[in-house]
Amino acid sequence: MTTKQLVASIDKMGPQFHEMAQSIESYLNMPVDSACRIVNAGAMNPGKSTLLNAITGKDGLFKAADVRQTVVTQKEQWEQDVYLYDTPGCSSAVLKDDDESYAAFRESDLIMFVHNLMNGGLTLAELKILTGIREIYGAEDFSLRVCI
Repeated sequence: MTTKQLVASIDKMGPQFHEMAQSIESYLNMPVDSACRIVNAGAMNPGKSTLLNAITGKDGLFKAADVRQTVVTQKEQWEQDVYLYDTPGCSSAVLKDDDESYAAFRESDLIMFVHNLMNGGLTLAELKILTGIREIYGAEDFSLRVCI
């Protein structure tokens, strides 16, 4: 699948994904010297794995469930030099999951922060995750590398 097809696939998921699709397209079209690592981020069970499955069109590529499923970061090659990373959800209840996720965040080129709008606005836990990611990249790079 080409970058154009990837962006079109995300854009077709609904108007709420349009900005994410544009951010990913801009990032993927930048000249790079190495592989591009796209990492998902968020709390437990907002649909991180489901979103990656929808983007790839491969149901079941990433484990998705209504309960805590992802406990180790899963890396899958998407295109020639593009890799998707499915991380565990961050939660103060399972610090090992947080450590696993933050290790992937530090290696990422682009982070897709996933929030389930059916749960309302961002929670304090989600804001804490975003703050942690901002500390990794700094304020300027945060706005270039993170799409919500």
